[in-house]
Amino acid sequence: MFDRRVSVFDGPSIWAERMLVVEKSLPPNERSFGYLSEGEIPGLNYDQIDHDEELVMTQYFLSPRILNLGADEKYILVNLPNADLTRQQLEEKFNIRLLKNIGWGLSLYERRSP
Repeated sequence: MFDRRVSVFDGPSIWAERMLVVEKSLPPNERSFGYLSEGEIPGLNYDQIDHDEELVMTQYFLSPRILNLGADEKYILVNLPNADLTRQQLEEKFNIRLLKNIGWGLSLYERRSP
């Protein structure tokens, strides 16, 4: 486990702890996941640097799993901590359904059958 005395400003350590919780929520035999955040949803405001850092850290800490941008995989990790988008809007827009609210704006969704 990570040292709890780490500075609150140590973003990678904080993200690593969150990814431990995410990892426990993922289906164990799945190796490829979709990934949605503000940057993948047209019309939502986001910070490009923050978006890129979170995507890279998420991919790093969840490896060897693969993250593919978008909602085309069977399971989709959604990272929307500050989005002005309701769960219903997200589910309708991407044809997905919520499996688990992980916390910190992170959720696991499953793609619905066409």
